[in-house]
Amino acid sequence: MAQRITRFALLVRAYDEAISFYVGKLGFQLVEDTDLGDAKRWVRVRPRGPAGPDILLARAVTPEQHAAVGKQTRAAGRNRVTPYWRMVKDDAP
Repeated sequence: MAQRITRFALLVRAYDEAISFYVGKLGFQLVEDTDLGDAKRWVRVRPRGPAGPDILLARAVTPEQHAAVGKQTRAAGRNRVTPYWRMVKDDAP
């Protein structure tokens, strides 16, 4: 049975800042941006091209969440912190 990841969440400081980065800078597709009320939104982006996983952009609210922003895609190694995933664009020079 084939398995795949269809969605994962990343904590972000602000929705619009994250949309600007993922869509404006990286060229991702904005899949959904739904206002849920109470300053909450359901924001999903994904790389363009064949269907890949959605990234749910979740706005940090608590101090613990704010401290985790930007640290969710890193793995600690011996005296260092290194990314454990990366994005590769086919049209990169």
